[in-house]
Amino acid sequence: MSKQALLILSINSPLLAGLYSECEDSTQSNSIAESTKSKKSKNSECVRKPSEVKSTLTLQNSWEFAGHTTHALNCLFSEIFSKNIALDSIYYAKGPGRFSALKATHIFLHTLCLVKGYALFSAPSFYFNNNAPIHAFSDKYFVLENDEIVLESVESLAQNTLLQNALSLPEILRPKDFSSTNEPLYVLPPV
Repeated sequence: MSKQALLILSINSPLLAGLYSECEDSTQSNSIAESTKSKKSKNSECVRKPSEVKSTLTLQNSWEFAGHTTHALNCLFSEIFSKNIALDSIYYAKGPGRFSALKATHIFLHTLCLVKGYALFSAPSFYFNNNAPIHAFSDKYFVLENDEIVLESVESLAQNTLLQNALSLPEILRPKDFSSTNEPLYVLPPV
């Protein structure tokens, strides 16, 4: 049976989730394109190259849930459990993002992983949107500048960067880009 992993992006609404399966990924760029093409067929095998093969995960299925994070997480896992999908790991965006969404996700996933025995890994939210600004609240956005997260107003940001801030599920997930240090990345302004 192939390794099954779940990626959850729940820093804002809607919650995005993707089911990934293990395949082999060559360091050559054309093999990534080939394995992405082969994903389109549900019964396809991942492209394997004999030279310098590294483990990666390929997107097999995706979900999108609107609404409050706790409701969306409940809907997602109800579907996963009802379909008897055998997970062995969960990956998620640990922040920055909306405080309540991060808090709910953190508590939910840590509890679930303790109960079910899943491995848990995380990466900063900027990993999933090419370091574009992330909506915080009102007209404020989180921006990554020189490896530091700052809060900027919409007026100070270029309009074209705001259009590109949507999070997305990658076609290929590289576990080496994630950490098992799963502390939420809360960025709160002073009160």
